[in-house]
Amino acid sequence: MCLAIISKDGKLLFTKRANTMRAYPSAWVLPGGHLDPGESLERCALREAEEEVGVICGENAEVTPFFMFESVNS
Repeated sequence: MCLAIISKDGKLLFTKRANTMRAYPSAWVLPGGHLDPGESLERCALREAEEEVGVICGENAEVTPFFMFESVNS
């Protein structure tokens, strides 16, 4: 689950992965993480925003899923 956090002035928030990460080291990526069992996409997005970058959106935040993908490492 990745989350596009866009500011009111149109800026998009990215995070940089550590160079020690196994998958995609040093890459600039959208904040995100794994969907927990039984968790909705919307709840996951709000949780990941807080966990990954400290952004607390609140329960009334507008969350609109617009695409999904899965990353597989071999």
